[in-house]
Amino acid sequence: RRRGARRGRGRPVTVDQWSFTAPFEGIVPHLYLDTAGLPTCGVGFLVRTRAECVRLPWDSPVAAIGDWSAVRELPAGRPAAFYRSHCKARLTELAMRRVFAERVAAVRREMAGWHLSAQPEPVQVALVDMAYNLGVAGLSKFVKLHGFVMVRDYRGAAGECARKGVQVTRNDATRGLFLCGPA
Repeated sequence: RRRGARRGRGRPVTVDQWSFTAPFEGIVPHLYLDTAGLPTCGVGFLVRTRAECVRLPWDSPVAAIGDWSAVRELPAGRPAAFYRSHCKARLTELAMRRVFAERVAAVRREMAGWHLSAQPEPVQVALVDMAYNLGVAGLSKFVKLHGFVMVRDYRGAAGECARKGVQVTRNDATRGLFLCGPA
């Protein structure tokens, strides 16, 4: 972990991407259908095709292909636990952490226009969480947020980071990360 911004009485604020994003995305070791009916697993890993399914580090890749086909026939948007009994293949936590880290690295590369390395760690985590959830193209629609981040007005950014369709607690936690940045 790297040291983050200071808050309060000089205590460093540290946060890592997994600890922040994974609980909101969910940590699901098997396939399920998200609310849009798309096969998903892990920490919000969208699995559009069989080829994408095979590339994941399943404990049984052959079973995962069967799971992918079976899950697609089930009703969408149920709790992830509903799909568990229809799946034989599993991802270990270590495997999920590795895939998550790869996907976060790809998101960070796509975010060049946000100058992440120049931002305090909590702000980086907030921005990457938003891009991971919305896609970088979705994050780019937050024009006012981008403007505030570029001039290091993190209080202004905190007022512009609310996403539609995510938990209120996630938006509140993201806002809190922006407020950890220097005033």
